[in-house]
Amino acid sequence: MDSREIEVFKKEYSTLFSRWQKETKDLLKCIDEVSKELDELDAKKEPLTDDEKKHQKELIAKRKKAQQDVDNAAAGLHIELMALNPPSNVSKDDMNDLLKWMKKTFETIKKGLPVTKTFTIEPDLDVNLKKLKIESLGVNLIWNF
Repeated sequence: MDSREIEVFKKEYSTLFSRWQKETKDLLKCIDEVSKELDELDAKKEPLTDDEKKHQKELIAKRKKAQQDVDNAAAGLHIELMALNPPSNVSKDDMNDLLKWMKKTFETIKKGLPVTKTFTIEPDLDVNLKKLKIESLGVNLIWNF
């Protein structure tokens, strides 16, 4: 059984990632759907009508906004994780168990989080496991065609 401090740390850590996943999931689905619509418009052989051109501009703006929101969510996650302090008043065995848990979590996350058939989120983490500090965090969006 983990100590109270470790349980709180794990819960905060898991909550941050869950919130980030939830926040970006709909945005990435939106980007995927808009990209498909844009591809359909680009694939047309005949010139686009004025309505189609207007729709195309709206879709491009919508996709750009969603991409900015994903970037902002990643930056927010980075800040929140950097501020998350590991417990300091725990036994060496508890700390080792926490390190193992974090390592397992990072390995799972690095495999990527599928959002749609064509999108996978892959965090780019650099973690100092001895200090339990995230040194850097980025997000890679993987497109599968």
